[in-house]
Amino acid sequence: MVREATPADHGACLGVIRRAFRTVADDLGIGGPAVEGRLASALTSDAERDIANAPRFPADWAEQRFAAAIAGDGTLLVAHRAGRLVGCVFVGRVPADAAHWVLKRLAVLPDARHLGIGRALVGAATERARRAGATRLTLRIIAENEVLGRWYTGLEFCRRSELQHPGWSFTVHEYELRLVHAPVAARPVDPEAVAGSCEVGERE
Repeated sequence: MVREATPADHGACLGVIRRAFRTVADDLGIGGPAVEGRLASALTSDAERDIANAPRFPADWAEQRFAAAIAGDGTLLVAHRAGRLVGCVFVGRVPADAAHWVLKRLAVLPDARHLGIGRALVGAATERARRAGATRLTLRIIAENEVLGRWYTGLEFCRRSELQHPGWSFTVHEYELRLVHAPVAARPVDPEAVAGSCEVGERE
């Protein structure tokens, strides 16, 4: 079951995000307890400034960094299985472009993966963006995470660009899903026509 998160879910969501992204961090050698400690220390002096400049990798998030995401990253959706919160994702529009929405920090607990939970969360986020009038949904992942890139390609996302964040040792790939709007009676049944399609060479 996927639904919008409530404040009562926030603690569990932070735990899911940390555990889910830790597997990526371990594989790529990103972050660690020392980073999280530095972040927590920085936030005690000037929270607003340091949240903006702090390390962003979610495996190392302190509670203050999660609170900043809740305040600024759109809607938090959560997924439950057998009464347990096992996944979450942020989705929201770009402030300067109502037609452009962004998917952020899809996280599923390691022991709940390969059960369709991530797909359900992305589907719910996509539908929320489409109903709000969005024409494109984008996301960013670490380029070295090729398995995740192929997974998003299977959901009809297309790789659009390659980015290098200042201060980070890895490259980021941006993916885009084109959202098509049509009257219900006229909506095509072809999944590519509904979800969006890639130009030649854009699929991985």
